[in-house]
Amino acid sequence: MGGVCGGERVGIRLSPIAPVNGADLDSDPAGTYACVVERLKAFQLAYIHVIEGATQGPREVPGGFDLQILRRSFNGLYMANNGYDLRLALEARRRNLRTSSLSAASASPTLTLSNVYGSARR
Repeated sequence: MGGVCGGERVGIRLSPIAPVNGADLDSDPAGTYACVVERLKAFQLAYIHVIEGATQGPREVPGGFDLQILRRSFNGLYMANNGYDLRLALEARRRNLRTSSLSAASASPTLTLSNVYGSARR
C-alpha cells in the first residue's frame, strides 16, 4: 500500500493483547510489538491504531506490558482504541498518552479527538 499511495496515507491496526480467532496470545507481546513498531518506522506510515486491551473487552493489559513503549517508539500518530469515553480520551490526551483516541462511535481516523480538540503532535 505504501508503495502505491505513499506511507503518509497508510496506517496499520495492531492488537498486541487481543485474542483473535482462538489463537494463543504472544508469550512476549512487549518484545514482539516493540520490534514490529520499530520495523514499521521504515515505511513512514501515517499512524498506528492500537487496541488497548482485548477488543470490545477489558482494557487491562496483562503482564505489565506498557503500551506507551509503542507510542514512544513510533514516529507518526498513535491512535488508541477500546472503551474510551470523552472523559477518558481527554485525560489521555492531557497526559500525552496518545495523539488520538477512538470510540466505537468514531472508528474513522477523520473523526478523532485530535481533529476536534487540536492538531496532534508527531
